[in-house]
Amino acid sequence: MQAVDILDEVVADLENDDNLLRIKRLLIYASRNVWAKTVDEVVRYGLRQLIEELLGSVEEIDTLKKILAEQVKRLNNRPEYVESADTIIGTIGFLYSMRDQFAKTPVSTTTEPTAQQKSEFIPNSFDLRSEIGRNVSPLQAKILIYSALYYPFSPRERDWSPMNNYDLDDLLLALYQACATSEDVRTRLYTAAQKSEFVEDSQRAAGVIFQAMRSLFPA
Repeated sequence: MQAVDILDEVVADLENDDNLLRIKRLLIYASRNVWAKTVDEVVRYGLRQLIEELLGSVEEIDTLKKILAEQVKRLNNRPEYVESADTIIGTIGFLYSMRDQFAKTPVSTTTEPTAQQKSEFIPNSFDLRSEIGRNVSPLQAKILIYSALYYPFSPRERDWSPMNNYDLDDLLLALYQACATSEDVRTRLYTAAQKSEFVEDSQRAAGVIFQAMRSLFPA
């Protein structure tokens, strides 16, 4: 199997990890020496891009282990980040044996991340929001899209503030910008629905949102 194929498998595995947001935050720190404080900062980076930059910036697996261990010690929610760091070492660590085949030139730590944005707005966003709202509650839509973009969010969470920082329009735009095709939208939504506490309701909401957003992408 070629290195690029293995990298594809690693990316696919990590994209489905419940700690994806934390994993990406640690990757950003390891390769750019910058701690992304907000979810928006993390979402701007593609996972594959971060892995390739890491392999170009950190030359040895032992160095990566040291960087991650030192950063995790500084964090408040340490257990979650210990698990995320272990996941990075357990998956990306294998790629170091073939690093020369796809390592990229290290990026400057002062370079601003490039948002993979198609547009600063969604065409006919009012119609889109109305179509979704006719079939599922705005709150249900928010929870599912937030889970699809960031991490699985449970209605039982005591702290709703991370999700409440966004309205439905914000989340729809973020999902639109994060996906290259309508199939990407479908995959993200249904993956999040499968991890939900209320799978059947979430799958129905995923179908409604997907159908509403489908026309935003080329056929």
